[in-house]
Amino acid sequence: MNRGERRALRHYRLRGYRLLEANARAGGYELDLVLRRGRRLLVVEVKEKGGDGFGHPLE
Repeated sequence: MNRGERRALRHYRLRGYRLLEANARAGGYELDLVLRRGRRLLVVEVKEKGGDGFGHPLE
């Protein structure tokens, strides 16, 4: 798990989500994080940005 994935995981854990799988494979795709809170299931693709050379992260 890379730094961006760890930061994203922390974000979701603070909101009550539980990690089911990290870097899972499904149908030829990699799923960075698979999380669950109650009946809600999240599949998260994490993109980490190192600087603002290509614009602000919220753009």
